[in-house]
Amino acid sequence: MSRTLVIPSFSKNLAQGWYSNFFSFTLKMFALYLIFGNIFRFVEISIFRDKVLISEFFIYLLSAIAFLLSRNYVRIYFFSFALLVFFSTGYGAFINGFSFKAFIYALRLVVMVFSGVIMGEILFRQYKFRLEDVLLFFVKTYFLCALISFIIYLAFPSSPQFWLFLQLFGINFMGDPHYGRLISSYLDPNFFGAIAVLPFLLSWILKETSAKSIYKHIYIVFIIAILLTWSRSGIATLACLFLYLGWEKIRSRFIVKQKNVWGFLTILALIATTIGIFFDRFRFFFDRFLHMGSDKSASSRWESFTLGASLFKENPLGLGYNYLSVVIGESSGAYSLDSSLLATLVNFGLFLFTIFSVIYCFIIVKSFYEYKKISKNNPILFRTFKFLLVYLNVIIVFTSHFNNIIYYQFWLIPVIAIFTYLNCYKTNLIRVYRT
Repeated sequence: MSRTLVIPSFSKNLAQGWYSNFFSFTLKMFALYLIFGNIFRFVEISIFRDKVLISEFFIYLLSAIAFLLSRNYVRIYFFSFALLVFFSTGYGAFINGFSFKAFIYALRLVVMVFSGVIMGEILFRQYKFRLEDVLLFFVKTYFLCALISFIIYLAFPSSPQFWLFLQLFGINFMGDPHYGRLISSYLDPNFFGAIAVLPFLLSWILKETSAKSIYKHIYIVFIIAILLTWSRSGIATLACLFLYLGWEKIRSRFIVKQKNVWGFLTILALIATTIGIFFDRFRFFFDRFLHMGSDKSASSRWESFTLGASLFKENPLGLGYNYLSVVIGESSGAYSLDSSLLATLVNFGLFLFTIFSVIYCFIIVKSFYEYKKISKNNPILFRTFKFLLVYLNVIIVFTSHFNNIIYYQFWLIPVIAIFTYLNCYKTNLIRVYRT
């Protein structure tokens, strides 16, 4: 009789231990995916034009297994999103003819969002209500990413030199030429400039909530990394967050303390030193700002925006998701627009774009009031959500017009994961309060 009781209990504990180990392994692989970025592109899966990373495919596989093991149901918001994406792709096939490439990219977008949701739920499963540990998980991950990026920057200040170095190992990769810019492990300074603002903000939150000085040094590292990308959109995104954080300090009746004065002076001294060391780069950077009308990068973005506006005027109901890449690829050799919002409008059309916007606003307003209700008992959770929401809206409304970052997997998946974790935290906390 005792054996029949012990064996099932032992089997259950063994299964739970195996599940926990698998979820822990999945998070480690997720961290490696974010740390090494596009370096994994050198091992390719050639279904896609730009080549899907082997690490990205592995993350999708782990997410699917985790979903089956956790026995979670498909949330209505995700199901609605997937339905709208495939409906748009079907509409595109109807008016343009079927394109396997457009279908694959639609599937990829859905799987990216799915993976972000699963990673967020795994984070809650593993860390529960330990919000600081989750924020630290992303800060550590991006800090290692920044270190690798600094190594590439110091060894190859000219990105074409890096491409030539890779050819010595049989890797034929020709990215955009960048000189004196931190291209990061994502091999693109503009994307990394916007992405690095996220760990800067997370380390800022950790510094404010834990009062540990180490986080101040960490967010300074991210500031330096962003500055060294010389990305106008990335630096402007950082400036927007700085303005918001400063406003929060003033609004909360911030009292000037000696340590805060020294901290402010330290940041000013750091900026002044950086300007002195990289004076030529700063002069070139501001010259690009002053002469944006004649800057090739700015003019190419304007041409992209003009093309997108023209396509939307001709197709107000949209081309169907990612049939944009088919249409403009045949005429200009480009495969997307620089503006994520404009690309969304052209792909999905005004009707579906409006539906997405309404759903987004509904979720944000509903979530904000739910976080607000529990803010007295858990102010750190509400503060974290509010800060991240500001970052998200700055990216969507401003930064995404210059770089198609919303559909960039190294931004989309982790952002969805963080917000999913916060939602799981909030939902379970409300249940605890109700009981």
